[in-house]
Amino acid sequence: YCNGRHYWNLLLLGNGDAISLYNNWIRHFAGRAPDAGAGGDQLSLLHIAGNLFEDGYWHALDIGRPVRALVEGNTFHTVSVPILNGGDPGFVWADKEPPSGGHQSLCGQWLGRTCVGNPLLEQAQGWQDNFRSDLIVLGDFSGHSDALDRPSPEPAQAAALMVPFLAGPGHLGNGQIVLDAVVLNNGFEP
Repeated sequence: YCNGRHYWNLLLLGNGDAISLYNNWIRHFAGRAPDAGAGGDQLSLLHIAGNLFEDGYWHALDIGRPVRALVEGNTFHTVSVPILNGGDPGFVWADKEPPSGGHQSLCGQWLGRTCVGNPLLEQAQGWQDNFRSDLIVLGDFSGHSDALDRPSPEPAQAAALMVPFLAGPGHLGNGQIVLDAVVLNNGFEP
């Protein structure tokens, strides 16, 4: 991009796939972090959870058809447009933190658990509120209830603390963070 920031960060063009994007630290970007959709004609499910999007000049998520994206527990820190709303948008379920009681009821009904909101920290200049709650996303995700395919995200505040702590080489398998008396371990569970 002309401001020296990368614009094509992640390109997810699944066709009938179920894709998870968990615990990533995406920072100093201009857009398309990720760009998802327009890769086929079959429905793809995208679960974006527990990521830290930081210092985004333009947009983070660019979700196009035929993708259904469940976006929860991500922290958007100084990102101008957390979710792009234009072109041929896909369907997105993304609540700002905290989710409403009605939305929690819908998540319980469709997913069998509560949803986690997405905290916004220090909104960037030109900020756009494109968060939306397309109910079709919960319906499509309810048919994929296997915990191995879709683990529950950590609490909403965890991404801002946990992801930078875990990012980079040499951090796998040692250390932990305590958040509101919940211990989050750095490493794989046996």
